[in-house]
Amino acid sequence: MRVLLVQPPESQTVVGFSKFGCPEPLALEILAASVRDHEVEILDMRMDRDLERRLRRFGPQVVGVTGYTPTVPQMLAVCRSTKELDPFIITVVGGYHATLCPEDFDTPD
Repeated sequence: MRVLLVQPPESQTVVGFSKFGCPEPLALEILAASVRDHEVEILDMRMDRDLERRLRRFGPQVVGVTGYTPTVPQMLAVCRSTKELDPFIITVVGGYHATLCPEDFDTPD
């Protein structure tokens, strides 16, 4: 199975880490390293925003998105864009906000 793990872009209205530097997506790197017998790639959209190109090139069956509360709209946008390109791709969300407020991700699209 091909899995694409996505760090969404940061909100432009909230001062985040990227204003001072850009830490690596360590949680996604740890997750990717722990997955065996599957192809896993990471897309850090703080550095490369071309989600469509990566989806077409890699062809994942699953897209996993992580983020914090300020990036919920961006997380939802990644899921929406993924489903628009291929409605059969399974999308999953994770991270603190998704764990504490899963209802924020209950969208019909």
